[in-house]
Amino acid sequence: MGTGPSEAWAVDVPVSLFELSVDLDPHLPPVLDPKAAEPIIDRWVESTLDSFAKDGISELHFWMDVFFRHPTPYYETQVTWDRVGRDRVIHDRGIVYGGWLAGTGSRNRTTRFKGYSHWRRAVQHLDGDGGQAILDRTVPDLVDRLEGV
Repeated sequence: MGTGPSEAWAVDVPVSLFELSVDLDPHLPPVLDPKAAEPIIDRWVESTLDSFAKDGISELHFWMDVFFRHPTPYYETQVTWDRVGRDRVIHDRGIVYGGWLAGTGSRNRTTRFKGYSHWRRAVQHLDGDGGQAILDRTVPDLVDRLEGV
């Protein structure tokens, strides 16, 4: 990650901002061996966080296509995600004008251009229906794997 004005977005848009809690359905079979279940759950969490990051990238590209009037392929190719500990961080590699495009740069206060809402909308997607769709898709797989323990 670079030192451009958009670096703050790398901090503000970690995919793991959501809190994940699992409520066990009383009709599910009990987990017989917690030590055997722990690595299964850990792999599921890692895979699910990766899914959130990939979906976040897709959502950003969708909104960039909607908003950018004169897109530069360079900026769009710099948007990526990285693992930082257990977090997944989506960022634009600190592109100097990334903060300006997002509306968070110092130039946005002094010019008429107030930025696009592509980052905010991507986060809203992950916090809402998009995030729920990922969980709806991945939780049954977790349950199936835990039933085999």
